[in-house]
Amino acid sequence: MTICSPRYTCEGCGRQAAGGGQRFCWSCLVDIFFGRPPGTLAEQERAKCRAQRSEVEEAHLGARKGGASMIEIHNREGRVIHRSRNLRGILDHGRTVGIQSATGELLPHGRGRLLVRFGDGSTAETQFASFTVLERWLHSRRSWSGCRRISDCEPF
Repeated sequence: MTICSPRYTCEGCGRQAAGGGQRFCWSCLVDIFFGRPPGTLAEQERAKCRAQRSEVEEAHLGARKGGASMIEIHNREGRVIHRSRNLRGILDHGRTVGIQSATGELLPHGRGRLLVRFGDGSTAETQFASFTVLERWLHSRRSWSGCRRISDCEPF
């Protein structure tokens, strides 16, 4: 058994690179070392990546409409007054009418929900794939000082 270089296909998994006269890639060598059939580790890693990717896609900002995430801003009557593909819509609307409150909440699986109430009574709600990213995003909105809050904590 020898290690790989990036010229040929691995005999173990068929997808990893092997070359320079070598037969197996690093992940297949690990499989052989631990007594597993070559290609087992590579397939497990691919399955893990696919599962993580689908989780992130499900949790990605807001509800999916026609395959694209949309953030909607609703007026007091519940009608949609603005749609945006990203957080820029919330920032632009907040500059126009002001921010009354912006609340971040922890959801299951480490996700986060952002609820923004604007000065004219309109609201926007969206989800983040990571609560940590939501916290950092709220802390970065320095102009919203005093109306930002995380769950039931005091505004900051």
